[in-house]
Amino acid sequence: MVLHPEDRELAETRIEEALKNRSFLDSDYRVVQPDGRSRWINSVGFGIYDDQGRPVQMIGLCLDITERKEAEEKLRSNEERFRSTLDHMIEGCQIIGFDWRYIYLNDAADIHNRRPKEELLGKKYADMWPGIESTRIYRVIKRCLEERIPDRLENEFVFPDGSSGRFTAVLFRRTGATA
Repeated sequence: MVLHPEDRELAETRIEEALKNRSFLDSDYRVVQPDGRSRWINSVGFGIYDDQGRPVQMIGLCLDITERKEAEEKLRSNEERFRSTLDHMIEGCQIIGFDWRYIYLNDAADIHNRRPKEELLGKKYADMWPGIESTRIYRVIKRCLEERIPDRLENEFVFPDGSSGRFTAVLFRRTGATA
């Protein structure tokens, strides 16, 4: 096996840096097998130095991580497709984590919330909507998060400027999500 031509410079640079900095090497790159097929490897190791501090060899091992890389690529592709679907919905979509922080909002949610998603992302739901804790929607979301159950709710919401909006909330958890 030989390093893939497109990864050779990266691999050599990372090895040189690990030896120069006396740090542990942990790097992924491709190799080409004698039959021409590419495989991914994870190379880990550390340098051995002489009395003057010059590197004399590197000890380590290479693990075939091709299956992991293929699974990561499939996951990335699925995530991209999922995000694209949510991004292009005409309905507002908001995802709140079990810690009550906004994880995702699509562009339609900007319109529904009457504020940009950048203002909400990463922030706690109750912090962004003062007084929300006393509302029915809050109680329903809280129950869904605590009991890990789905629900649906017709709701009227009063915005901070006094105007109101009516919406249907469909609340569910992602399969496999954990607290």
